Amino acid sequence: MKKVNPKTIEIYSENCRYLKEVEMDFPIMRGIFEIEGSYYVKETGHFNAVEVCIAYNQLAYEFFIESLSKGLIPEMGVISPEYFLENHQLLHTYIAKINEMTFRKPFDKKRFFGKLELLQYRKKFCRTSFEFKDNNSGHIDGKILLAFSENA
Repeated sequence: MKKVNPKTIEIYSENCRYLKEVEMDFPIMRGIFEIEGSYYVKETGHFNAVEVCIAYNQLAYEFFIESLSKGLIPEMGVISPEYFLENHQLLHTYIAKINEMTFRKPFDKKRFFGKLELLQYRKKFCRTSFEFKDNNSGHIDGKILLAFSENA
C-alpha cells in the first residue's frame, strides 16, 4: 500500500478525505479508508449511502490516475496524472448509474477497506464493481457505471 496522492482528494473538504492508502493490481484498486464523523448530518454511527459514494469516487479517481498514466486502458490512451486531475476529475468523470448497492451487514466506518474492479470499458463507459468491508463483519458491495463525457 502507498499513501493516496494528496492532489486526488484535495477537491474534497478536509473532513471528507476518507481515502488514506491505495494499492493497484490492475484491474483492481484497493484502499484503506477512515471516516471520523459525518459532515452533513448528526452522527449515525454507521456507514451510509452518501459516504459509500464519496469513498467510491475517491478510489475511482486513484484508479484512473494510475491506470491512465500507465496506459492500462488502451482505448483511453495514456494520460498524465496532472492532466487527469486538471481536465477530467471534476469536469468529465461522473457516476452515470448505481446499478446496485447492497448493505449486507452494519458497518464501522472508523477504519475500513475498499476494492474497486474494472469489469468493462466501452465507449467512454466503465462498468465497475465495488466492495467495502470493516474489521468485523460489516460488508457493502455493488456495481456502478462510470462515464466520461464527450469532452474528455
